[in-house]
Amino acid sequence: MQNLLRFLKSRYFLTTLVMLVVVALVLLVGSVLELSAVYQLLAVIVVLVVFIVVLAVGFIRANQSAAKIEQSIKAQAQQQLMSARPDRRAEIEALQERLERAIEQLKQSKLGRGKRGKAALYALPWYLFIGPPAAGKTTTIVNSGLNFPIGTDRIQGVGGTRNCDWFFSDAAILLDTAGRYTTEYEDNEEWIAFLETLARNRPEQPINGVLVGISIADLIAADPHEIDAHAENIRRRIDELVKHLGVRFPVYLVFTKCDLLQGFVEFFGDLTRQERDEVWGVTLGPEQWEAPEVRALFEEEFDRLCEALSIHRIERLGRSLKREERNRVYTFPLQFAAAREPLGRFVQQVFLPNPYQESPLFRGFYFTSGTQEGVPLDRVIQALAKQFGFAPAVQDTAAEATETKSYFIRNLFTEVVIPDRFLVERTTKATRRGHLVRAGIGVAAAVGLGLFVLWAVLALRSGLQELEAVEQAVTPFQTIRWERPQALEAELQALDSLRMRLDVLEDPSWLRLGLRPRQPVVEAARSLYQTNLRAFVAAYPLQELERHLAQARSGMERAEKDTLFKDLKAYLLLTDADQELAPRRDSLIRVNTYDLVRRLRHRAATAAPGHGPARVHLQAFVDALARGEQEPFPGQSSRADRARAAIGDIDEGVYYLQVLDNVQSRLQGEAARLELRDIVRAGSGFFTNDSLGVDGVFTRGAHELVMDEIRLKSENPYSDAWVLGQRQQQSSSEQLEDLEKKLKARYYEAYATAWSAFLRSVTLRRLTTIPEARDAIETLSSAQRSPVVRLLGVATVETDVCNRVSGLLADAGSAQVGEVMTCDGQIVNDRFQWLHAFGFNRAESGSGSPDVDLLLRSFEDIAADLDEVSGSGEDAVLYAEQLVQDEQFGIGGKLRELQRALGASFDRRVRDNLFEAPVLQAGGAVIAAARRSFAERWRREVYDPFQRMAEQYPFTPDASAPDADYGVVRDYFDPDPGIGRVAAFRRDLEPFLERGDLRRPRRWQGYGLELDAIRPALEQAETIGQALARGNLTFRIRPDRTVRGEGAPPAGPLILTLHGQRRQYDQGRFREWWAFQWPGTERGLELQVAGPTGPLARLQTDGIWALFRFMQQAQGEGETSPGIFERVWILPGAGGSFTYRQPLEIEVDRAGEAMLLTPGRFFSFRPPAAP
Repeated sequence: MQNLLRFLKSRYFLTTLVMLVVVALVLLVGSVLELSAVYQLLAVIVVLVVFIVVLAVGFIRANQSAAKIEQSIKAQAQQQLMSARPDRRAEIEALQERLERAIEQLKQSKLGRGKRGKAALYALPWYLFIGPPAAGKTTTIVNSGLNFPIGTDRIQGVGGTRNCDWFFSDAAILLDTAGRYTTEYEDNEEWIAFLETLARNRPEQPINGVLVGISIADLIAADPHEIDAHAENIRRRIDELVKHLGVRFPVYLVFTKCDLLQGFVEFFGDLTRQERDEVWGVTLGPEQWEAPEVRALFEEEFDRLCEALSIHRIERLGRSLKREERNRVYTFPLQFAAAREPLGRFVQQVFLPNPYQESPLFRGFYFTSGTQEGVPLDRVIQALAKQFGFAPAVQDTAAEATETKSYFIRNLFTEVVIPDRFLVERTTKATRRGHLVRAGIGVAAAVGLGLFVLWAVLALRSGLQELEAVEQAVTPFQTIRWERPQALEAELQALDSLRMRLDVLEDPSWLRLGLRPRQPVVEAARSLYQTNLRAFVAAYPLQELERHLAQARSGMERAEKDTLFKDLKAYLLLTDADQELAPRRDSLIRVNTYDLVRRLRHRAATAAPGHGPARVHLQAFVDALARGEQEPFPGQSSRADRARAAIGDIDEGVYYLQVLDNVQSRLQGEAARLELRDIVRAGSGFFTNDSLGVDGVFTRGAHELVMDEIRLKSENPYSDAWVLGQRQQQSSSEQLEDLEKKLKARYYEAYATAWSAFLRSVTLRRLTTIPEARDAIETLSSAQRSPVVRLLGVATVETDVCNRVSGLLADAGSAQVGEVMTCDGQIVNDRFQWLHAFGFNRAESGSGSPDVDLLLRSFEDIAADLDEVSGSGEDAVLYAEQLVQDEQFGIGGKLRELQRALGASFDRRVRDNLFEAPVLQAGGAVIAAARRSFAERWRREVYDPFQRMAEQYPFTPDASAPDADYGVVRDYFDPDPGIGRVAAFRRDLEPFLERGDLRRPRRWQGYGLELDAIRPALEQAETIGQALARGNLTFRIRPDRTVRGEGAPPAGPLILTLHGQRRQYDQGRFREWWAFQWPGTERGLELQVAGPTGPLARLQTDGIWALFRFMQQAQGEGETSPGIFERVWILPGAGGSFTYRQPLEIEVDRAGEAMLLTPGRFFSFRPPAAP
């Protein structure tokens, strides 16, 4: 029964059971899904293969682990041999040889449970027997009853196990540790290495248990301190094993030498051999392993053993015994009970809980006797003597000669220890990790099984859905008529849908699990598709071909002939217009499949623009035509003959077009065109248009393709002679060579033209600010990062079709260029000598020409200048000031260096766009920064200060506006730059002006300050400033008779008071000139007509600007004589019922004329917000 349970728990049984369950589940799913027997058989085979692989992996792993353990033992033995004294090496070699021989003999023996061979060290359980010296451990193993093959018992270890004796049995491997192992730490490092080897190669069960052997007599005779010392040493060794092996194993306490308890031999002397093989002790159950009080548990079980002894004593005393034997039998239970205290203390200390490490598993405690040697202890008499104060009795040291027997050992190993081999478990940390791994494997297996079932269900469902989809895709074809262009889009969509259904139905993927629609459905769908596909080709591309062939005429250009040739070729392959081609039409179609599909696509696109998906169907039709699944269309030989006549003979021009067309068709995707963004990669942002490029046929990558096509075409120019109804002709080698030269010449001329046009069209993005220009030019100065260097480097390689650039660079003077042997593409190299001489392709590695280094240094210097002036506007102003005055300064000088480095032969457009443009724009950015600095200063020093008086008089015509402060106005417009704001601004503009002329700003390469917006304001401010700066404005006024208005009384004297200066004119008297000056000493102006009792009329203005307010109210204009002006004022009478008209003549010099006579215009100063 026990063997049966053991088998049911074995890994092999469980693995086999899982395999059978999986096989049954696979067969069940297969039957439910109605899978074919073949697929079900394949699934079962897969399961069996997996099962076999699992077993094989386990077997291989066992052999490998056993081999690694053996290798580790041998390696440690060899290490001990190398480090041993010479006089001990022979002894160690003998030990090593004996141990290896024992292992080999074990590997040859039949092991327990049917295992044999190399897996011995891995498959057998391992046990360690530890304890203090002379504890009887070896005797216990020798009497264990295990089967030790000859030569495998008590083999002294070497290396890390040098303090152990090996016992190899067919049921287990036992390591009997020397007593000093428990108390000493010699060779501990090698011992730990041995333990780690076990942990690596036997991860689940490095060892299967530990037996702790200690003499019961030693514990009884020891004081408490000695007991604690024994327990501490043993516990330390157990903790060491737990730590390095990572497992929690059962520990068996074996109290040996129980025969040293007086009366043991007499008490058990009548036992039979079978009874002596029984176990005397206690095996604790799982519920007792975690008991919180180990000592209490031990004492409870110990008391039960004592009770059993007492019961057996009665039976034993009933036998015939000698008096001395009777006394000893009677007292033996008392002798045994007296050991309760020291043994309990020992157990408690050994299994004391450790909060920092897992405690060992206390499996049980047992009492044994291997040999009956020594003098028994009489603990009872000693205790009585001590209690009553008697002197201890002298024990008889002469022992009777008795037969040596072993007591209670054999079944301890065979019935307790070895059957417990699976009790070992991982520590909590290791267990948690193992649980996670096993859980992951379980989940993965469950998910895999679930996916398999889901897979099968979805496959079946997919098959049914495909049948429905086919039915839906077929339905529209009941009403399709391919002759209706307006319905073409819907009809093509239906054809696309049917094509996709066919692709799915014809998919041979094993993922379908054999669940495919029946073949008749597939055949019907394929037939319907081919029928409608033929109708589509006939209605669109074929009709378009026929239409173009019908337009054939004589005198066509080369390009038109080439197009007509392609159409005719496609027409002859599609139709039976030329019956002579029938025997080889299939082979011609296979050879020209690509050309035919491409031509049909072109004509289909012409007939139905925007229907690109038709190309898939056209490819399918041509493939079917090549396979013979489609018949050629009926054709008209007359249409073909007319086209042939229009084409006539083909010259090299048409051949060249065909060559380029063939190469372009072979270039796919990005290879079809080399664009600027592909060349400069991350530097594409430097250019205004990074989509510029060169056709792929004019690149080195396609060069060889073109040469191949030219060679093919020139070797057999009449390969397509069948298109023209001609037989293939034979040409002389001279004719073929001449054709090849002409084709190459056309190609290389177009090659050079394409690259020249491309390079000349590339322009850098505009640089508008100093930081932007600095960063860009700094990048341009680096050979590794410059997109210009990269572009010209690629262009150098691409235009060096003769591979001569390296040769040119090797010649420092480049004087031997003409002596280099020419090649077919020499025209390209010659056209780009201006580029090749610089070696831009080698600049990144630092081996370009010295001129390239000069170019880069010039850019670097310019970037440094820009960095210095990027901090402030004032720096930019100073730099721009020098730049516009001296073209050789800073950036200007570097521009000249660039031009000298590039030389006169360098392509002017490329030089302007890629080298001069960024430099010019950098200088322009500096000047623009200076302009912005002036603009900010203008607003801060001119515009904003004026805004505070812009709504004050005289700068506004509003008579009610408050007066502007005269001092502020005078200072603002003062022509002295040290005082006047406008004058200071004007002074700082001087370096940027030609001879101080605001209309002629200095320029550097077309860049300069733009002053048109502020020039009028500057000129007007200068005029106002000069007028105000003269000091007092002097002028003379001569009054004339006052003219009365209607209802006005006669006028009396005219009195004019102007800024503190009073003058009077009596009507009709002599008119004299009154001299005045402004601003005078007082403020205000009054003109009145006096009467008998007071003023009859008056005109009054106030403030410092009273004169100009007064002049602003004058009427009339013009001069009465040179320098004399007459103006008229209307004076309102008192009460407002009448007026007087007062003319005055004013004499003023030309400098003050505008200011005095037209103050509204003179003071109409309005500076713009920005230049």
